Amino acid sequence: MGIPTQAEIEEFLKEFKRCWDGKVIDRVNRKNDDTLAELGFLPQHRTYEIHRLVHTDFYRGPSPDHDIAGHEWWEFGRKVKGREIYIKIKVYVTEDGEKGGRCMSFHFPEKKITYPYKKKGRGRV
Repeated sequence: MGIPTQAEIEEFLKEFKRCWDGKVIDRVNRKNDDTLAELGFLPQHRTYEIHRLVHTDFYRGPSPDHDIAGHEWWEFGRKVKGREIYIKIKVYVTEDGEKGGRCMSFHFPEKKITYPYKKKGRGRV
């Protein structure tokens, strides 16, 4: 499967923003919290930045969630306060059929992020 179209990315982001509660999955490592601290951010700042995601911030996905069958992660990146941030999110359906959103990652990237929809020399990155 190739990369999603601009329309597919925009539809995913619209759905995610509609159903995400603003929380990030608790993790054993502290990358997300450390990034917030280094940026001088509170959790609501992270929520604001994630709600600003657009199709040109797309990095890769959807990729299978190896912990939960049938779930997929989408990955994005964006500049925040002059620093690149890696963002990993998904939309899922609960047992009662409701949609929800999850954010796994909001931290400085561990490797180079490439943006298939950003033109060289233009955009935020």
